[in-house]
Amino acid sequence: MRRYAIVGPVNVGKSSLFYALTGFYVKTANYPGTTVEIHRAYLRRDGEKIEIVDLPGVLNPENPRDEDEKIAMKEIAEGSYDGVVVVAAPHAVGNALKIAEVAGRYKPVAVVFNMADLWTPPYSEEELSNALGVPVVYVSATKRSGVEKLVKLLVEGLPRGTLRPIKLEPPAAAAVKSSVLARPVLALLTLVALGFAAGLFLMAVVEGITPW
Repeated sequence: MRRYAIVGPVNVGKSSLFYALTGFYVKTANYPGTTVEIHRAYLRRDGEKIEIVDLPGVLNPENPRDEDEKIAMKEIAEGSYDGVVVVAAPHAVGNALKIAEVAGRYKPVAVVFNMADLWTPPYSEEELSNALGVPVVYVSATKRSGVEKLVKLLVEGLPRGTLRPIKLEPPAAAAVKSSVLARPVLALLTLVALGFAAGLFLMAVVEGITPW
């Protein structure tokens, strides 16, 4: 049975991709000796059963600092996986490619550009795959766009390749929008706070009241 890990920066839609691949039949267990949760489920296609493991988000792949990051990178380096799926989003492309570069030292890697409905690199998947040296898939996990292409790749097996770093810079608008969509509660609280501050300012201007 093949086994793949999903990893990436925080808030790039890893869990959405995990659910799109496996459904909601999720098995959760703490990593041995820790309180860090690791989610596992199965992808079933054409009589094959493939285990998918959703690892914690990573900010510093070269120098992981907190427990979640250390566990994720240890799993990538030492875990028995047939490959690693690294998830990127418009607001976290550079970090995702760095994770893919490090992961590629240990396992076959594929890079999934999530939120493809907001932005995709200015290349076809094949062109970018050739440039990076690893498979590339453009996906919108919440809309299930591109998911079947990724499934086919996982069923066939990831080829071993060495990632060649290249610079990709999404438009600022796409990066901001994807960041907001990834953290809707924080975005809502920010808007409420800004609205409150604007109200106080208008009150001060119109009525000559100093609200602080």
